[in-house]
Amino acid sequence: MYDAGSVPMAVMKAAWLRQRWPWLLALGLAVVGVGVGVVVWTLPTRVEPVAAVRREVVQTVVASGRVLPAARVQLAALGLGRVVEVAVPDGAQVTTGQLLARLDGTVATADLARAEAALALAEARLTQLSGPTAHAAVEEVHRADTNLAAALDDLGRLQALAVGRAVTEQELARAVSASEVRRSEQETARIHLGSARGAETVQAQATVRQALADVDAARARLADLRLVAPADGQIVTRAVEAGDVVTAGQLLFELAVKGPVEVRIDPDESTLARLAVGLPALVSPEAFPERRFGAEVSYLAPAVDPQRGTIEVRLAVAEPPPELRADMTVSVDVEVARNPDALVLPVGVVRDVGTRAPWVLVVVAGRVERRDVKLGAEGEELVELLSGVAEGDLAIPLDAGVVVGDRVRVWDPR
Repeated sequence: MYDAGSVPMAVMKAAWLRQRWPWLLALGLAVVGVGVGVVVWTLPTRVEPVAAVRREVVQTVVASGRVLPAARVQLAALGLGRVVEVAVPDGAQVTTGQLLARLDGTVATADLARAEAALALAEARLTQLSGPTAHAAVEEVHRADTNLAAALDDLGRLQALAVGRAVTEQELARAVSASEVRRSEQETARIHLGSARGAETVQAQATVRQALADVDAARARLADLRLVAPADGQIVTRAVEAGDVVTAGQLLFELAVKGPVEVRIDPDESTLARLAVGLPALVSPEAFPERRFGAEVSYLAPAVDPQRGTIEVRLAVAEPPPELRADMTVSVDVEVARNPDALVLPVGVVRDVGTRAPWVLVVVAGRVERRDVKLGAEGEELVELLSGVAEGDLAIPLDAGVVVGDRVRVWDPR
């Protein structure tokens, strides 16, 4: 039977639904979202842990430094003069006695000629005054002088050995007695010489000695005008050119002496406890980074630099490469610890490395657990673990975003 009132009611329900369906849809989506959120919130966090494994770990102290030559020698002019020749360029390799520069020697050469002429005149005068007896007396004095000098040399040598008890007291006493005998012989010879010639001859002899001294002085002044290398090495500074007028004490050359090469570094004093003489190192010049060569710690300074808080360390280089030069900047890795079978984790997994209380987060039965650890050697990428974790334990990286007690599930991207 047709109900006239039922049609308007159906129409009203349809209209009501049309007006409210967006709100109903939103409410349904919200309910679904809350349900999904609850499910997601209750799911364990996915992490990618790293297993503790056994591998070799090497700890180094890294510092920059400079190459030191065996020695540096500064060569200066001994007097005023004009440079007439510079025999070597800057950077030249030189050998002992090689001419480096020469000053004008005109005046010095003339002085030497005058001194030699004066010596010739004095010797001629002495020869004229000395007869055969006087000549024999002169020879006697010469022999006595030579014998005394030899005896004194022997005595000095034995006295030096006596300090270390390398000679007996009897040997030393005999040397003292021998020197006294030779001194007595010298005095006797001089008395004989005085008797054999008169005052004029004595004066002529003194003139010869003075002339000899003048000749030696003139030759020394002439030699000082030639600047030569005192040792094998390399010219690192040349501060003179031909034609320059130089003064006494003016620096002309600086020579890096050839010999054992050292490298100096100044690491922070915090590394001092790990450094020791004899530790191996690898050195890499900044100019030739591919050329790495070995070195060994040979010296630790007895004190710390109070201004910079660093410690001076020197390393001996047994076989320096040919490219190595004085004052070259180098990077040095000193090996302070090595363990070929260490239990390790990556540096990015261990918290508070470098402090007194390092720790890690590990996965235990699906939850995050904290473990305090004790560290050994600390390499650039790996850290040795002495206690706190066992081989195979899964440690969580620093950026995993989990805390102690969180539920986690292990994910292996492989």
